[in-house]
Amino acid sequence: MTTKAIEREPIPRNCLSPSKATAEDNRRFSDILNNERKLERESTDRASKLAIAEYSVGRVAVYFPLGDPQSDEFASRLDRPNDIPPEVLASGGEYQSTGNRFVNDVESAGRIWRSDHALSGSPDDDAPLVLFFELTTETAPLLDSAHLADFPGLIVFSAAPALPRTELARLFHAAGINLDDFEPSAPSVEWTAEMCHAMTDGEPLVWNKSDQTIQLTEDHMTDTAGLEPGDEIDPEDDAPTALDLVKLRTGPREPRVMLENDIITAGHVTKFVAGSGVGKTVFLADCGVHWSLGYSALDRGSDGRHRKLDGGPRRVLYIDGEVGPSWWADYLDRFDAPLHLPNLIVVSMESIAPLTTAAGAQDMAGLVERYRPDAVILDTLSSFIDGAENDSDTWIAFDNRITLPLKAMGLTVIYADHSGKDPSLGARGSSAKRSKLDAEWTLTVPRADRPNALTLSRLKDRSGLLPERVNIKRRDGPLGHIRVSEGKLRLAATVVSDDGDEVPADGKVAAIVTQLDDWDVSTKTGRPSVAAQLRDAGFSAPDAAIRAAIDYRRSRDG
Repeated sequence: MTTKAIEREPIPRNCLSPSKATAEDNRRFSDILNNERKLERESTDRASKLAIAEYSVGRVAVYFPLGDPQSDEFASRLDRPNDIPPEVLASGGEYQSTGNRFVNDVESAGRIWRSDHALSGSPDDDAPLVLFFELTTETAPLLDSAHLADFPGLIVFSAAPALPRTELARLFHAAGINLDDFEPSAPSVEWTAEMCHAMTDGEPLVWNKSDQTIQLTEDHMTDTAGLEPGDEIDPEDDAPTALDLVKLRTGPREPRVMLENDIITAGHVTKFVAGSGVGKTVFLADCGVHWSLGYSALDRGSDGRHRKLDGGPRRVLYIDGEVGPSWWADYLDRFDAPLHLPNLIVVSMESIAPLTTAAGAQDMAGLVERYRPDAVILDTLSSFIDGAENDSDTWIAFDNRITLPLKAMGLTVIYADHSGKDPSLGARGSSAKRSKLDAEWTLTVPRADRPNALTLSRLKDRSGLLPERVNIKRRDGPLGHIRVSEGKLRLAATVVSDDGDEVPADGKVAAIVTQLDDWDVSTKTGRPSVAAQLRDAGFSAPDAAIRAAIDYRRSRDG
């Protein structure tokens, strides 16, 4: 039974009037409908996976690192000298061998994908390529182990050009190859749920590759089960379902996940505004690198290590409209980032249409579909529009095409923007820029003599939970950022704990003891490590006070 049928089945029509339908009826109806929708989605997913698995059987891809000469020699295994006509042998005329014919047929069918280097106009014929073919009795000799041993560097794996791009990317990655380095000679077919259904159950649908349309028969039309002859469909049946406010308040709530405590909430739209040269790009790039590795950039534990993110590493799509490739090469080295960052994808804005246009929205949708990010960072906003910054229509179009769709997907969205003449007033341009933001911060350098002492000041906060200000210190060796607590360690001369025990009379020593207790630092930790942890947290204290605090905690705890 389909969802349309379920919407009419559970509750009789004579019980749908306000005077007869109860809250329990409505809850029951909602639960049944949601469960049926879930089952339908799961069924479609299973059908898609089954169709892909069945389609992949016997379909092979071979990666040739040395390009055409290597693939031609590889295919020569199919040649049968006895098949060459005697008159051709006698005259020395040309003859298309079985191997050559195999390669030509495969290429004509669009099953040879060449690397970007081969498509750039370079005369080099040795650029890598991937050749797809079906395993049959005729092609089986190509995969003979003795034959493969003659071609070191070849990679053989299961794949087919008509598979969905996400599945192809997974198969190429498993083989150690980057799908993005290769371009098909003809566009691959994008699979849909209807196509998978046609391969696994029911009558085949007509797939017209020329106009990318599906022709449906009456059997594929909306199910009208449960309707008597002459009944009309109530248009209100397809209206959006109202929120169950009681369930919202009494049921379990989605946990609030912070990528950077008190600054960036996962799933929210956050903007950082700063003047030129303050360092917003360095800050956001630092965050992107750490998130892709599964860590917070600013938050550290008692051991001084970066806090692990709940849920593990995030896929970060950083769309750069500001600095360019050479900057990334330089600053990733300065961050001391790992050479391989599989979860950090940096894309240049040069290949993207203005995001206030339909073409730009399509480009963004393509990027999200291709890379499946958890977080999207746009740096900076002014690089991605084609209208005036002071025109509210520009930002209404931008939010409708970009901000709202990304947020609806549950993605974390980060924008960088330029400040106006007065940084405290936020970004330059129309106030419509702020309408869809969950949070907005301005990044400033309060003191010219301390260029690495940064301050984030809150400009907007829908949640009402973010602090007014966060202090950050930028440091080298390697380049990074740390959160800084305001002021120095200061407490009263004597402090009494909850157990009634007194801490040292010296205020600085008492402050260090209390802080180390809060961090649950082991009493075996030596002075250099304790001093480093205090320094990283933004506290300053003399060595004598640190030693006294360590001695006190050791004597107190035995």
